[in-house]
Amino acid sequence: MNVLLVGGAGYIGIPLAEELVERGHRVRVLDRFYFGQELFGQLADKVELVRGDLREPEPRFFDGMDAVVLLGALSNDPCADLDPRLSREINLEGTMRCAELAKSAGARRLVFSSSCSVYGAGVGVLNEDSETHPVSLYAKLKLEAEGQLNALSSAQFCVTSLRHATVFGLAPRMRFDLVVNLMTLTAFQQGKIYVLGGGLQWRPLVHVRDVALAFIAALDSDPGVVQRQVFNVGSDQQNMRVREIASLVARIVPNTKVEQVPSDQDHRDYHVTFERIGRVLGYKTRYSVESGAAEIYEALASGRISDQITTRTVAYYKHLLEAERLVRELSLNGKML
Repeated sequence: MNVLLVGGAGYIGIPLAEELVERGHRVRVLDRFYFGQELFGQLADKVELVRGDLREPEPRFFDGMDAVVLLGALSNDPCADLDPRLSREINLEGTMRCAELAKSAGARRLVFSSSCSVYGAGVGVLNEDSETHPVSLYAKLKLEAEGQLNALSSAQFCVTSLRHATVFGLAPRMRFDLVVNLMTLTAFQQGKIYVLGGGLQWRPLVHVRDVALAFIAALDSDPGVVQRQVFNVGSDQQNMRVREIASLVARIVPNTKVEQVPSDQDHRDYHVTFERIGRVLGYKTRYSVESGAAEIYEALASGRISDQITTRTVAYYKHLLEAERLVRELSLNGKML
């Protein structure tokens, strides 16, 4: 199968590319490469890397593709809040342009990377048919994109949406703005974990490589089974309250204390069931939260990864915007120096 990964050079995209290549698929990655092509390592020789912007995708990017996976987005709530106009252009309008080009080019499948954050402040145990209560622009745009993509589907164009739990774990494009990863980093650097708002909020969790396997399960399934379907991606055993996550990480990282911080601006609180993806696709997660925290701690302790600005997505985007402003203000006649 020829697979195009739109936004495939990020936290989820590179592990997914690795899994696809291992299974003999041909992979094309379309990305701006904000975080560098070197993250692909030896995998760069096994995939086709194409630099482009999903807001202005070229039809040639989609030529010959059997399936398209839409990963590209401003990738969490704080990123989307940086610029609401830009977020809509990328996370919704760009997504739909790519989907339309994929359909026009003859792709038979499209899998969309959505999020369990669409449940927002949910009540009870939530499944794919539960009422959604998105509390952020990021989540609202994900939900809107799901609906518009389903409307684009047809007998020849199978559309599936995957709502990921909060992702954790080690990956080439590391992120330290996700709860397990951030707690592990803070424990390693400071010997402390800060639990906001009492820590009673529910978070479903899933390892980044288990997310990659969910995409493959959707791509490999009979189109009649996954057409216009939404699947929560994760494990019922990995629904945890924030304070439980903190205690678990504190057991992994030596000499760590957990401190309570009363306030929390994040109002998300959702307990999710993953029964459907297991029953329909036979999907099971492989990695535990403990193993994910342990692999991050070991990589930090050995110096294989560090807290670079590129691992904190919002801070890095702000850095890029500031650099762009300085170049614009200081350059003269097209020259900086």
